[in-house]
Amino acid sequence: VIPHGIELNTNFKKKTNKKNSKLKFVFFSRIHISKNLMQLINLWTNDVFFKKFNLSIYGEISDFKYFDLLKTKIKKFQNIKYKGSLYKNKIQRLSVYDIFIFPSKSENFGLVILEALASGLYLILNKNLPWHHLSNKGFATLINFTENTLTKEVLRLEKTKNRIRSKKYIAKIYSYLAINYNWEKISRDYIFCYTQVLKKN
Repeated sequence: VIPHGIELNTNFKKKTNKKNSKLKFVFFSRIHISKNLMQLINLWTNDVFFKKFNLSIYGEISDFKYFDLLKTKIKKFQNIKYKGSLYKNKIQRLSVYDIFIFPSKSENFGLVILEALASGLYLILNKNLPWHHLSNKGFATLINFTENTLTKEVLRLEKTKNRIRSKKYIAKIYSYLAINYNWEKISRDYIFCYTQVLKKN
């Protein structure tokens, strides 16, 4: 199976946040009920533990009724902001964060996950998503999105945040993406595959 890929900018250098600063979280995806964003917002607003952390939300709105519910929920909170769609300078804009948080109930490929990785982010993903190999690589944690599990994971990352902000960690991510998901390499695999099929016909 040949996967989808991502265009990697080999000249891009992530500017890591200061060692002792608070972790910065981002959600980035289409704004739709299937992405489970309301559950994340409920967890973020119901637990005082999360009041000290900022959560930025980016994404094209595909369900305006659902978005209106989200907007009503977050307008009372200073630490949650919807910042609009994200098309230009995507990697650069995401790279100011530390952690990509994605509670989506289901996802087939999930290009946003590769884009978050290419931005040098650590990932907190719904355990139902097919990305457990990223956990084995040390790039992600897959969890049930409950108050207890999310709090425990954020506490763990707060204690180890210098690791996920280190140049060594970022280099490890880029190396992994270059080998497995670099569109320049994968496109050649597609062309080779199509050529072999044409030859047989």
